[in-house]
Amino acid sequence: MRYTHLAYLAVIPFFFCAPGAAMAQKSADAPDRIYTFAGATSPEVELSAIYGVSLNNLTQDIYLNHIGPALGQGTGEKVAATTWSVFWTYFYIIWPHEMGHWLRAQQVEGEFVFHNYALPFPHTTFEDNEKTTLEEEILLSIGGFEVNAMIARDSELKFHTQGQAYADEMVHGFIHQIFFPMYAWLIFPADAKKPDTWLDTKGDPVQFVLLAYRRHTGREPVREDGTVDPELVDLYNETALMSLVWPMLNPMFYRSTRAFGYDMREDPSMDSGGMLLGDRDLGWTYGTQFRPSALGYELYFTNYISWQGKMLALYFKHGRPFKNNGAGLEIPMLYESGALDLGVKVEGWEQDLYGNGAAAYLDMSVRLTENWRLALQGGYKQKGYLTGEALEEGFKALMTLEYRYRPSFAALN
Repeated sequence: MRYTHLAYLAVIPFFFCAPGAAMAQKSADAPDRIYTFAGATSPEVELSAIYGVSLNNLTQDIYLNHIGPALGQGTGEKVAATTWSVFWTYFYIIWPHEMGHWLRAQQVEGEFVFHNYALPFPHTTFEDNEKTTLEEEILLSIGGFEVNAMIARDSELKFHTQGQAYADEMVHGFIHQIFFPMYAWLIFPADAKKPDTWLDTKGDPVQFVLLAYRRHTGREPVREDGTVDPELVDLYNETALMSLVWPMLNPMFYRSTRAFGYDMREDPSMDSGGMLLGDRDLGWTYGTQFRPSALGYELYFTNYISWQGKMLALYFKHGRPFKNNGAGLEIPMLYESGALDLGVKVEGWEQDLYGNGAAAYLDMSVRLTENWRLALQGGYKQKGYLTGEALEEGFKALMTLEYRYRPSFAALN
């Protein structure tokens, strides 16, 4: 099987980031806590990621600022804190994921139906129409995982840009990062060699791989002799394996595990080191991320380069089964002043079905008051697949209103 040997490499980042190597330290200056209100001129999958993070922050802060202090210290408060955190973290894993499907459905003019809102998983179905293409079905099937990937990626970028992050944000990002392998290995484990797996699909990973296989080969999953096409078996097993192994090659995977059980009452943010080589003036570290895409799965390798206090994120990606290679550069805080911040992002790709293409975006944030900022992301993208973006060529505009403050949660001490 392709890439099977990478499983042995998953332990390497642990030696750089093991809990005993560099434990979380108190932050001298905590970063901003941000609540974001966003709007766009079209259904943008990114909206679900933005609100998922902001609402999780808000819900956790309600406990830390109000409910926890009212309960006082003791065993009851600790149980309440754990219950509250686990429930709302889970809630803001599931619902941003489901809304990602819904937003992709809006883009393809389909109907994503919520039959109930039950826990642990709501019952949902997609009602397509006669014009729905296989390409659009794939986009719908991955819409939820696109949101998971965007939240995980933004959490990691924010950590490296600031040099620290809030523990609950790191937990939130971590679970979003591992949601696909949890789905494939624990929630709906599948035997790819069984015909029933592909005739009665259960779970988004199975559905996604089946659609990618059909699009790539033009064949049905079960052959005339009643056996499953070996190419499909290999593709599913490879996808499930890489979804598990590739994130485990990421140092951030191990840094984030320290956030579980971290007491934000002692200090709200975590500083777990950051650079594997050098320091904040000139340093380097990396990240790895697995993502489903319209062309099969993707593997990202991102270089985080710190130079004179600024963070540059340079990524390379490779995808299968369709050819899907790309690179991108993002500088979140290219220019900073008291009133105006600017960031840039450029991406390019070489993809089967879509050819070569590029995209460029500018982020501008203007301070309105001490706590409020108005931000605008605008850019242009050629035809091709990028996580959460529309496939077609066109302009994008996303406006956000941000509320920022520096929490202390001192009332819980």
